[in-house]
Amino acid sequence: MLSQFKSILGLIATFVVFGIVSPAHPASYRFTTLDYPGASYTIASGINNSGQIVGYFHHVPSSPASGFLYNGGNYTTLIDPSAPYGVVAAGINNAGQIVGYYYDGDGFHSFLNSGGNYTAFNDPLTNTTVPYGGVTYAHGINNLSQVVGSYETTSTPALDSNANNVSHGFLRSGSTYTTIDDPLAVFQGADEGTVATGINDAGQIVGYYPDATNNFHAFLYTPGNGGSFITLDDPDAIGGRGAGFGTVATGINNAGQIVGYYTVSLPGTLVYHGFVYSGGSYTTVDDPQATILGPDFPNGTLAYGINDAGQIVGSYFDANGQHGFLAVQQPPLQVLPATNIAASGTLGELFSPTSFNYQLTSTSGSVNYSISGIPSWLNASFTSGTATPSPVTVTFSLINLGRLRPGTYTATIAFANTSTGNGNTTRTATLTVNPDAKADCKDGGWRNFTPPQDPLRTKVNVSAISRTGATVSRTSANS
Repeated sequence: MLSQFKSILGLIATFVVFGIVSPAHPASYRFTTLDYPGASYTIASGINNSGQIVGYFHHVPSSPASGFLYNGGNYTTLIDPSAPYGVVAAGINNAGQIVGYYYDGDGFHSFLNSGGNYTAFNDPLTNTTVPYGGVTYAHGINNLSQVVGSYETTSTPALDSNANNVSHGFLRSGSTYTTIDDPLAVFQGADEGTVATGINDAGQIVGYYPDATNNFHAFLYTPGNGGSFITLDDPDAIGGRGAGFGTVATGINNAGQIVGYYTVSLPGTLVYHGFVYSGGSYTTVDDPQATILGPDFPNGTLAYGINDAGQIVGSYFDANGQHGFLAVQQPPLQVLPATNIAASGTLGELFSPTSFNYQLTSTSGSVNYSISGIPSWLNASFTSGTATPSPVTVTFSLINLGRLRPGTYTATIAFANTSTGNGNTTRTATLTVNPDAKADCKDGGWRNFTPPQDPLRTKVNVSAISRTGATVSRTSANS
């Protein structure tokens, strides 16, 4: 069953440490480990804009899952009276409504927890009976209380088994259920079908599906005009090796940022990397404490949920088990404009422009910065400080130009975020000094001086008085 694939990752008992996971494209995040007290396995699966986090934990691998709500540093166990074996909490919206699923002996059922009141629900199309009964998993909820997840069907209900069940994504809006199946999904046997995992307020839905070789592909579904599907494959993902390999999308926020995980393969070892997809680019999000545990074990980092502030929750593996995490992106230093410094002029005359302004900000909070690489012909109004969302302006002014010879001068000015390193950038400064008209006559250059030629020959009359008193005239030609 596709949707159980993520859950069983927390049920591994024995680990052998092989090394630290090296992310391919690390982002600048601050990671906080989330461990339910006394639990060996903690999975954080959803987060809202207030920073409330839901997930589930196991005290030992064979123990039933128990859901939790993490709020302000405190853990609260979620107890559904209809769930004798505990619950898996999967998503939470800004109103604090929580969705997930549980097993009661007759099947897997979804639940909605609103204000502490639990409501069970099942997609009416699920028809599996063996070995679990009906199967409906709720994975995500938006601020309109729309829920997405997956349900399972079989063509032979009386004889069905894990090998025959297939998954279908669903959207629950009020009491209406809509099937969400990616048209590229394969529906034949185990690990087949479509799983919907997250939804935002615009109704965009993310999830994943397998292809004919059981490789996973993430999808983004956008409603309207019959709806459209887009496949999302992290370019670093390695597929082509069967179930579990590929890209899985698990959550989406109202900015359209998508989180999930993808797989790479070391010799004999499957490794997971979390990712965030934003603006057409994939960025790897790996907890620095994740380790490679060895062949046949889950390794690395899985990202499950993202809120509108870009905060990400998920889990990572090390030698002690599985741990939840909260990743908060460190504020980057922003330097505007993006243009470089360029000035020119002639010796002894004015240069233009004579100064340049850059604004330094952070996207949130405050970061310290330094400015270096300033050439002798530029002066900066300051070279260090603290950037906040309110911009500060640094001015670079031309100086010491009389000491320069004609030519082109370049320098690279570095703006460094000394708090987090996020947003480090450079600007190129170029100064062009042109010679003046007499530059070649200076400093010994007279040897190369050629007087200008007059194309006109001018007659000059010179008059003088001879000793005899007579006037003598002489005409000469100058060239």
